[in-house]
Amino acid sequence: MENGHKQQSKQGDKGLYLYAVVPQRPLPDDLGEGVQQGHVYTVDEDGLKVVVSDVAMPGDKKELRPERRNIAAHQGVLTRLLQSSPALLPFSFGTVAEGSEGVKKLVEGHHDELVQQIQRIEGKVQMGLRLTYAAEGPNVFEFLLSRDADLKARRDALFAGGWTPSREEKIDFGQALEAALKDAREECARRLEEVLGGKVAEWKRLEPRSEREFLRYACLVEKGAADGFGSLVEEAAKAYDDRFALEPSGPNPPYDFTSLHLEDADADSG
Repeated sequence: MENGHKQQSKQGDKGLYLYAVVPQRPLPDDLGEGVQQGHVYTVDEDGLKVVVSDVAMPGDKKELRPERRNIAAHQGVLTRLLQSSPALLPFSFGTVAEGSEGVKKLVEGHHDELVQQIQRIEGKVQMGLRLTYAAEGPNVFEFLLSRDADLKARRDALFAGGWTPSREEKIDFGQALEAALKDAREECARRLEEVLGGKVAEWKRLEPRSEREFLRYACLVEKGAADGFGSLVEEAAKAYDDRFALEPSGPNPPYDFTSLHLEDADADSG
């Protein structure tokens, strides 16, 4: 089995699309449709269930395209599993094995690891937190300068009065701005983590995706506490002024607290 966009069936005509590994607990009789409108079912092995559906893999196509309908079908299956299973280890989109024997080999080869991960996240879901600089003005650049008089004076000396700074001076000033942004993010993170401490099972700080996105967190939360996550966000938001917005998301499968980067489960089958 391979993850992401490298998966393929050796026979080049069909495969088993993998959604998640779940514990051997009762699931709804009808798990609905998945990718390519395939019927979703499970392959059971040694106390675990791998949730799958059949997919066609034409010989001239070695990957399942990330079309919107395919991604939506993948997410739909995981959403239903999140509601019906006490735990799930989600596969990345586009993970395909050749057949049920390959799936069983996957479980056999990684059984202890899979069980340990399931025990860790059982009864929990992932909630997201995002802190953004939401003010229309001043912009992030001016916000950073307002926090640091020396940095502002340096900017004025470099760019005021028609002076054209050298390439090296521009690079040095850009690095100083990056350092100031990092310091601002660290300060915001300390405030947020003071609130998160003891309120969630685990958290992970993720990389921001833009300059305006100051912080991004994944939080592992008990399912019963997911509805109250908004109250935690309201409490945490008090640490920031009106220039910032703290936004929750979820519940979602525990993508950032599990790992299914496994080698080809069907490499040795004939």
